[in-house]
Amino acid sequence: MKREMSKKAQMSLETIVGLIILVVLLVFVILYLTGGFEGAGQWWSNLLGGDSNLAAVATGCNTACSTESDNDWCRLRTVRFDKNKDNPDNRKWSCDELSKSGKIKDIDSCAITCTAGTPAAG
Repeated sequence: MKREMSKKAQMSLETIVGLIILVVLLVFVILYLTGGFEGAGQWWSNLLGGDSNLAAVATGCNTACSTESDNDWCRLRTVRFDKNKDNPDNRKWSCDELSKSGKIKDIDSCAITCTAGTPAAG
């Protein structure tokens, strides 16, 4: 009788562990499909003082302009000018701000203008 109870308890524990693993995997799949991991790479890079990402930002901004994507042009993105985490320029910028400020020379001017956080064609 004891052996039978022990076997049932063990199966129950295995089932619980399996269900926990499935739930964790399901959460990761949902986060992945909904874009929940979008900023994870930037978060780790900022935490560890990552390198400059100016070329990638410039490419993204120029693509947003050439495809006339108002949302992408006006979206705030993390820009790292250098590894110094205390540099005030290492912050979130929109392409519109970067283009007007001239901080990144490779960003072309664009006809899209952003007003009060909402993109507007200009």
